[in-house]
Amino acid sequence: MATLLFGVLIVVLGVLFLFDNLGWYAFSFGDFVVDFWPVALIIIGAALIYKQFRSKSDPAWTDYVSKDFPKTVGDKKLKPTRIPPEGLNIKLGVGEIALDLSETVLNNGENNIECGLGAGELRIIVPRNVALKASGRAGVGDVYLLGQHVDGFAARLNHEDDGYAAAARKINLTTKVGMGEIRVSHP
Repeated sequence: MATLLFGVLIVVLGVLFLFDNLGWYAFSFGDFVVDFWPVALIIIGAALIYKQFRSKSDPAWTDYVSKDFPKTVGDKKLKPTRIPPEGLNIKLGVGEIALDLSETVLNNGENNIECGLGAGELRIIVPRNVALKASGRAGVGDVYLLGQHVDGFAARLNHEDDGYAAAARKINLTTKVGMGEIRVSHP
């Protein structure tokens, strides 16, 4: 639904720009943004509500082992069986990412994992017996990182386990969310 609405918005803007270029209609993109930016929030909110009512059951965990996972809108539960040597790079525009690393087979050395979310909730479960270096950054929102918490604008938290540098297997976790919540915890 969100893709359809975004497509319609692009077509409408294209027509308005064309009419302005041909002199048929005076169009100012700045005025449009100032007057209609709340419409973007309404569309995103409506798409999230529609998706929530449409899905009747919780989606199954996905055994995800590829490097990149780009998606625009939605919810995804990922439970990788292993981490590729080049690491994981998970991005989502709007929605929820749940990443469970508690049973994931890790590579020797550093396992790099990056998770980025435009708006929504990012939940990550990390194993207890693996050294962890983690950073959480939220433009606006909350960051919960293994019992630590910070909130507000430009909220940032960093964590590094003792002995991280010398650990045989370790996770280097970088998390970012534009607006929403990051929650990193143990099982």
